[in-house]
Amino acid sequence: MVVTDTLLILRPLFYCDAVRVALLHLWTVLVLLNVAHAAEVYTNTWAVQIDGGPEEADRIAGQHGFINHGKVSHICVLECRRTHGL
Repeated sequence: MVVTDTLLILRPLFYCDAVRVALLHLWTVLVLLNVAHAAEVYTNTWAVQIDGGPEEADRIAGQHGFINHGKVSHICVLECRRTHGL
């Protein structure tokens, strides 16, 4: 209900709520589309297979500035058959 001078305007409450919900949905979709079209994706997590055990993995990781966090579960392993620059 809005009072302007002597004019009384009655609007259904659900109308305002519906507009707010629609605007919230529109905003959410626009944000998600913006995020989905990001130009670059960066990750600082790597998984490699190293023969020689945990000590050798620690040595190689340290030599290249990485930290070995241990063995990766077989569920999480993704295999990449290409290497870039190696």
